[in-house]
Amino acid sequence: MSNSPSAERTELIEQLSAYIDGELDAEARQQIEQRLLADERTRDVLRQLEQANALLDELPRSDVEPSFTETTVSMIALAEAQEPSRRLWQHSRWLVWTLRGGGLLIALACGFGVVAAVRPAPNEILLRDLPVIENLEPYRHAGSIEFLRRLKARKLFAGPESGDGR
Repeated sequence: MSNSPSAERTELIEQLSAYIDGELDAEARQQIEQRLLADERTRDVLRQLEQANALLDELPRSDVEPSFTETTVSMIALAEAQEPSRRLWQHSRWLVWTLRGGGLLIALACGFGVVAAVRPAPNEILLRDLPVIENLEPYRHAGSIEFLRRLKARKLFAGPESGDGR
């Protein structure tokens, strides 16, 4: 038994409910009566339980038709019969979410492929500009781009890169 206040109160309520309903043996009944004589808090709880029982007794009783049991059993049988279709629906929901997830992964892969194909790779730009980068020091001594264009126009540059427009 736990010594917490809520556990003690729950046990007291159970004992007092059994006392009210006359479910206790003589010894347990005598212990409760001694506790009621000695403890005001126990008497308060007993009064509250008796009031709750009195209020419950005042509620109207509802009469059920003889077919109530049959209807209830039929509803349970119908629910059990629908159980396989409920499992199928849960399975199909799982399948739908799996397909959505797979579709999302495929869309992400396609998007990555399109972006990779359209966007130029940074190394390609460096490779294209490699002749300029290799000859950067002589180009700095040229002074201006106009001077280099005039040299190119006079066909003073030799090699295949002289005809590519740079």
